[in-house]
Amino acid sequence: MNGLREEIPKSVWYVGQFLFQFQETLEHAPQTTVEACFDDFIQNQQLQNVDGFHLKNQGTMLMLLYGLLVVPREMWEHQGLPVFAFNTRVRFHFCVGGPNMSSAEFLRFMRHAIAHANFDMAQNGTYTFRNRPPKTKEIDFEVEVARADLGEFVAEVGQYYINSVAPQIQ
Repeated sequence: MNGLREEIPKSVWYVGQFLFQFQETLEHAPQTTVEACFDDFIQNQQLQNVDGFHLKNQGTMLMLLYGLLVVPREMWEHQGLPVFAFNTRVRFHFCVGGPNMSSAEFLRFMRHAIAHANFDMAQNGTYTFRNRPPKTKEIDFEVEVARADLGEFVAEVGQYYINSVAPQIQ
């Protein structure tokens, strides 16, 4: 492991703690700026000497992917949903598995990769996601994507969920 993946739980913890602190701050001092609250948080958590703690980090990215792909599994498979457009497909490099797979197949493979922690992150910001079925242990899906492009994919999935999935399940 390269250390980036091991940092995810800590990153998720700190992002969550900041959001909770920010909510409490707004309840008691609504005039507080985000910047002031973030500075207070960094001080309170003793993160001022940590090299570049940011709220937009690998933990946040994986938290979003987990919440948008893994948790609503049954909703993705719900009949009658509009097809996920998957406009960000061109941003993924397919190492194993075809770029011509359906959007539903791609989402299923990505969901499996995230749910089973079959992903890696490189220092250059590239994420690799793979599917390795338990029976064969052979990789049948592997894609690479740059951090910024993964962010655009997450935004696309989020918009699909908010605009297409959520209205049909309410």
